[in-house]
Amino acid sequence: MYPDAWSDRNGSAAEALVYRRLRDETPDDWIAVHSVGLASHRSKPWAELDFVVVGPFGVLCLEVKGGQVTADAGVWSTNGKRLKESPFQQAGGGAAALHGELVDAVPPVRRAVVGHGVVLPDVRFRARGAGIDPELVYDDDDLDRPMRRYIERVAAHWLAFHDRGHDELSRAERAAVARFLAPSFDLVPTLRARVAEVDAELVRLTRSQSRVLRGMQEQRRALVRGGAGTGKTLLAVEEAERFARSGLRVLLCCRSHALAEYIQHRVDSELVDVRSYREVLDELVDTAGRRRLIPDADDADVLGVFLPEQAQEAVLELDRVGAYGALVLDEAQDLMFEAALDVLDLLLEDGLGNGRWRVFLDHKQNLFEAVDRMQFDRLAGAATTQFQLFENCRNTPEISETTALLAAVEPDEAVARSGPDVVLRFVLDRKDEAAAAATIVETWRKRGIRLEDIVVLARDVATVERLVRRWPHDGPAIAPVGDPREPNLRIETAASFKGLETLAAVVVGVQEISERDTLRALYVSCSRPRALLAVVLDERARDDFAHRSVEFVRHRQRDARG
Repeated sequence: MYPDAWSDRNGSAAEALVYRRLRDETPDDWIAVHSVGLASHRSKPWAELDFVVVGPFGVLCLEVKGGQVTADAGVWSTNGKRLKESPFQQAGGGAAALHGELVDAVPPVRRAVVGHGVVLPDVRFRARGAGIDPELVYDDDDLDRPMRRYIERVAAHWLAFHDRGHDELSRAERAAVARFLAPSFDLVPTLRARVAEVDAELVRLTRSQSRVLRGMQEQRRALVRGGAGTGKTLLAVEEAERFARSGLRVLLCCRSHALAEYIQHRVDSELVDVRSYREVLDELVDTAGRRRLIPDADDADVLGVFLPEQAQEAVLELDRVGAYGALVLDEAQDLMFEAALDVLDLLLEDGLGNGRWRVFLDHKQNLFEAVDRMQFDRLAGAATTQFQLFENCRNTPEISETTALLAAVEPDEAVARSGPDVVLRFVLDRKDEAAAAATIVETWRKRGIRLEDIVVLARDVATVERLVRRWPHDGPAIAPVGDPREPNLRIETAASFKGLETLAAVVVGVQEISERDTLRALYVSCSRPRALLAVVLDERARDDFAHRSVEFVRHRQRDARG
């Protein structure tokens, strides 16, 4: 499709319908160009063809008329507006002019068909008379059939009219025609411009976030739940700074080191200490000189048992009990276990039961990883108020719905305007993942998206290593893992990028979409980008994806019916 994205500013509703049907209902090796200008029309200084379709059969010019179409004594009108000539004359004159231009620019067109058709998708066309050929008409009756059948019908008509055999245009010859036509089409806004529009709209507080901020002002302890993209981190920063403005020393804590670094750059107050949970533990243990007391064990046991035990002892030894006047936890579902909350309880003045705190968590992740219900109840029972965020202010509707579909969760209401379509690529083998991801990134880059605004998100460390190892030598340059230096492309795991966001993301490493860990990785990864998302799936997941898509649509339809 030229252009490769539709904008409502680019044409009528009827033309938008034809664009979608050409895109979705014709072979991938055909080419369709919207809005082709002609400077060599026999009777007009400038003329325009609504669509030009290029296939093995040759070149077909389509004139599209939407709404009401009438003809009276040879005078044609659309929606009450009189036309200077009939749609058939418009299409035929344009096709003749285009043929004259093409045969000089692309000589192989001389042996192919250059014909025309008339598309009237909003009416059932029954008119007959001079200059009207029903075989060339696409009308309401054709909506139940693929657009391919109409194009093939029109091509067969012109082959028979010229009494020619079927002498096909090769792919290279079709590409030459497209190159000739492309400078004439009406450009839609560049991908970068469309993305910038969406991104600018997302940088604002939603009504529900403002309500939550107002509601928490007089509360000592608030528990806030919300899905990915509902603005929990933004609210966490706002609340931490509000506590600080009242003179309190604040600990803003999360599980992810990368998220802590991100937040650190967005907090203005010197009274707010932003730390990852591991940093809190390490600082306490090392300051108290208790590192030697931690046994040689695997990392999970060290972080889950031994480090918290020594950190609690360090709080007592260092006289840090109640060191913070307020506590803010972001992505708190990752800290919902007893050892973590016990350490934080000691550090907070008056403890979790009576102190000042704000806890922000993603309740949807409970679907993928069991949260200690006793610890959740410990906080919920102590909270003086609870809120839930329903508006997704990070993702476009397309990204929000794709995330919900793939991860099998309920989508939040996306407040952004519609953005670019989500890109899906199926690969036959893991060795093809890197090439597919590199192609998507390069396509975005050529269309104005900066490499530093794109992140490739892999399911796990093994996938990252595989991508780096198989990355095409002529592909976009990639940065060392964890190194955000510009302008190289970052490849990160879903876990390391949790809580963060980016303009565009390519999600890679998905072999199937039903296993729990995969669902969690998909939920985290697909919800990271604000405006552009691509997902590379294993071919074995195609049937599961198709089934889930049908069920998702049915579920949404049931919800719409109430």
